[in-house]
Amino acid sequence: MRPVISRTVPLVAAEPEGNTTDSINDPGQSWNAVTVGAYTNLTRITEAGAGDLVPMADYGALSPFSTTSATWDEQWPLKPDVVFEGGNAVLDAGQALTMVSLSLLTTHHRPESRVFTATYETSAATALATRMAAQLRAEYPQLRPESIRGLMVHSANWTPAMQQMHLPNGGQSKRECVQLIQHCGFGVPDIDRALWSASNSLAMVVEEQLLPFKKVANGDPTLHEMQLHKLPWPKQELEQLGEHSVEMRVTLSYYIEPNPSARGPRSRYRYQSHGLRFDVKRAGESPHDFRARINKAARDEGRPRAGAETTTAG
Repeated sequence: MRPVISRTVPLVAAEPEGNTTDSINDPGQSWNAVTVGAYTNLTRITEAGAGDLVPMADYGALSPFSTTSATWDEQWPLKPDVVFEGGNAVLDAGQALTMVSLSLLTTHHRPESRVFTATYETSAATALATRMAAQLRAEYPQLRPESIRGLMVHSANWTPAMQQMHLPNGGQSKRECVQLIQHCGFGVPDIDRALWSASNSLAMVVEEQLLPFKKVANGDPTLHEMQLHKLPWPKQELEQLGEHSVEMRVTLSYYIEPNPSARGPRSRYRYQSHGLRFDVKRAGESPHDFRARINKAARDEGRPRAGAETTTAG
């Protein structure tokens, strides 16, 4: 006897490489959107008569329902941005089958006939992402939408299963890290970490504006402004750590004007606007040398040298 099963999902999800080959659908390629993928912690089957059925995804791994940007050209954005719980599936006779115990509980759309039902896939994950954004907005109503999005991504971490799958060498290869993000985004957001990040003195939320380009007479626009932020390092506390490693996490979140041109994906400098980047002053590097190095990096990317500069103290 087989357990009660919700429905059959597309066969492509049943293939081991399905997450890699099944591409994120439009408009998930948008730079401005928070594109949500799915992972799962649901691996325990409780239905009677399940027999030898086993979950397709391991605990903490990418859900069988999640699509990725692994097949996209390098000019396109790295998607998804984050992943939330999206349920699991079992493989039976070549078909991926959903089960209630491997799905999420939600309210039924016809409560007069049924109070609860099961949900799964990236639709369920997106609902959880929306909930988190609403919680952050309620806690910090003064923050801009870009900051709410930034806090969500900033709080995300990869699970051990994700790292084991995509970082077999410990993340030594840039290509491995890119593949990890193309499959799992920046990981699973944590609401407690997001709320803590915005309120803790060791986290700095900067909401500024700049003019990235300036128009030159009889010439193409050139780079214009950049910002320097002095981080409020707790020097005494850091010195007491001795040889322990300290991780600094930087998240950039900004909106761009949409570019309807079909040529947009061909160049990284069209659709994604000015392509905001960041860098950190190296040990022993003076502010003057740091500025010179940043401008040189811009020239090496084939972009004009930056002109005016805005300095902001943290």
